[in-house]
Amino acid sequence: MKSKYKMKYLTGWLLHICILINLSCSNQKMADNIEMDNASETGTEDTHYSFEKIIPEDRKIYLIGEVHMDLKEMTLENLEYIKKTTAIEDSIHHYLVEQCGVTQFMFEIPSCWEIFYSIYLQTGDTTWIHDILDTEQYFLYYRLKYMRNLIILHPDVKVSCIDANYRKYADKVEFAMVTTTFYNLNPTEFYPPYVDNKDIAIPVSANLNQCIWLLKNDSINITPLLRPFFTNLIIYTVEGNAADTKLYDMFVGAFKNDALIDAFKKFYKNDFDYIMRMMRNYIYGYQYPEINSAMLQDRDNFLFPEIVGIINKNQHAGYCLQLGMAHTDTTVYHNMVRSRLLENKYQPFCVQLMPQNFNEILTNTLQLPKALDYNFKGNYLYNKKGFDDVQLLIK
Repeated sequence: MKSKYKMKYLTGWLLHICILINLSCSNQKMADNIEMDNASETGTEDTHYSFEKIIPEDRKIYLIGEVHMDLKEMTLENLEYIKKTTAIEDSIHHYLVEQCGVTQFMFEIPSCWEIFYSIYLQTGDTTWIHDILDTEQYFLYYRLKYMRNLIILHPDVKVSCIDANYRKYADKVEFAMVTTTFYNLNPTEFYPPYVDNKDIAIPVSANLNQCIWLLKNDSINITPLLRPFFTNLIIYTVEGNAADTKLYDMFVGAFKNDALIDAFKKFYKNDFDYIMRMMRNYIYGYQYPEINSAMLQDRDNFLFPEIVGIINKNQHAGYCLQLGMAHTDTTVYHNMVRSRLLENKYQPFCVQLMPQNFNEILTNTLQLPKALDYNFKGNYLYNKKGFDDVQLLIK
């Protein structure tokens, strides 16, 4: 069957091939290690599953290795598959929060999206995430929808986006910086990116005129040191991606100015760490027009300190990191995020999610023999590989 999906970030082919070959060679042995879930075959949105036998409750860090997919052609069958897969993912999230003490989620998504996702997760206003639907990223949309419901039940849950901001996202970084800077100063007057779920973008000037007014308002605590930075930020936002190099130069200069960084800390308060992370992620991502497989190891060299920095801010919290499977592998790529966490004595537990169409993509593209058998009764089955690892096959 021809796959109706595409891999958005097609990295780590060698890892995926090795997984298939490894599983193919051990199919006979897996019968003794696999247990089936027969609770439901409907894949409805409110279905929850029990993971007590699969996932231990005593870890500080949990990893979910996923396959990054975006929908290419929309059919009812595809949508039902997405709902079922994200329902299982959501059940894992609920289990981690309610049984394992997880309160912090990190996703492999450019950090410039975090402010928009956060506003949606707190308010439920989908205009802040309309770009996701605009580009048919339904898998991500349903994930955020489930995360919104999880946060309603557990308001202390926080979501961070930790990936680099590549050069092609300069306009998103600019708008994210403007939103983080000015939204909390006057949220009732700040427009979301879209109106009424229609493909009508709010003119940039609508928000930027409000920002300019705030800059001139003496009652707002914007110091003379901050004013030129914010003024340039507004100008670059008008220019969009054409200002990508100017934005890079401004961020690099900011990190060389200790007085400016101190002013950021006083102005942004709780948002200071996010602003710093967003600027660092753009300085790193600027060298790459967009993500590619050649930069896989280099990107983990950058991501790992960012992840540890978030963890070190709250040593008492439990964390779930949801990353592409290449980053959670320890057999092919020996210096990736999971390996480094193990080296630093964190001992994370890893759930590798392997949806059925992932198997179809590799089988069709590389003409490999079908290695994984999804002809089981329930929605998923699992192979618990050891003390720190479980493979979860989603039908």
